[in-house]
Amino acid sequence: MSDMSSTPTGASTNGTEDQIFDRGYRAYDGPRRGVAGSMRSVTLYSLRSCLGLGRSARHKIMPWFAIVLSALPAVVIVGLSVLLDLGDIFGDEEFFSYSGYYQQISLALLFFCGIVVPEVLVADRRSGMLSLYLSTPLQRLGYLGSKTAAVALSLSFITIGPVLLLLIARTVEGSGPGGIDDWLITLGRILAGGIILCAPFAAVSMAVSCLTDRRAIASVAVILFFLAAAAVLDTLVQQADMTEYLQLLNLDDSPYELVLRLYGESGAHPSISTWYLVLSNLGWLSASAGIIWWRYRRLGTGR
Repeated sequence: MSDMSSTPTGASTNGTEDQIFDRGYRAYDGPRRGVAGSMRSVTLYSLRSCLGLGRSARHKIMPWFAIVLSALPAVVIVGLSVLLDLGDIFGDEEFFSYSGYYQQISLALLFFCGIVVPEVLVADRRSGMLSLYLSTPLQRLGYLGSKTAAVALSLSFITIGPVLLLLIARTVEGSGPGGIDDWLITLGRILAGGIILCAPFAAVSMAVSCLTDRRAIASVAVILFFLAAAAVLDTLVQQADMTEYLQLLNLDDSPYELVLRLYGESGAHPSISTWYLVLSNLGWLSASAGIIWWRYRRLGTGR
């Protein structure tokens, strides 16, 4: 019978100093951050995914194209403000005003919601990561809250970032708010306006995306939903002479109208009460949240 070696299983016998031992299962002894820590991790990971960070180049093209598209006019204005007196050149032109700039980002916002947002929810269901997430203390509500936060933060690059650049341009050029109080009020309006604009777009995009497990179908459905709803409602109001209040259902109109009211402007539908606009946007948020929760409650994974 051959001699039994006293060398531990898995140890190196080649005379080197490095040795590898099979120690079996070891319990995790690192920091435990609880559900809140799990939500922060999922939010950060999903935000990085939205922006294509840590992923291949093809995943960076779409989100950053939308962000650059939304910020390009503001960047140009910032550059010109250093050299020219833009207030004398453009006066009160709509694209040079804070409230008017939101219309400049509508195309980028639609593009981002249609191409980028569906990936946030669809990818986890297709890859099986959803089951893994829900096998941890992170339950469905925490998971959805983390994903919503990631989508909202990524959309803020479009709905808040460019208008902040415009504020910088007008401040440097000297045509911005007159004093510190007015400057802070304008900053508050920019932040509030960005939130008002991104909230219904994010909610509806996620609601549509959760209804299918195919990212391409989700993208097409999101874009068609926004475009078709806007076209139908505009036709009914303008061509069929139906009530103007139908525009409350128009996501391509109602949020922008509410942002204009935030800046003290009447907008395109002055006869519609501001409270109706608020209720309309809250209705989109509530309906979208209901669809998302209904869909994820029906999924037979986790808790």
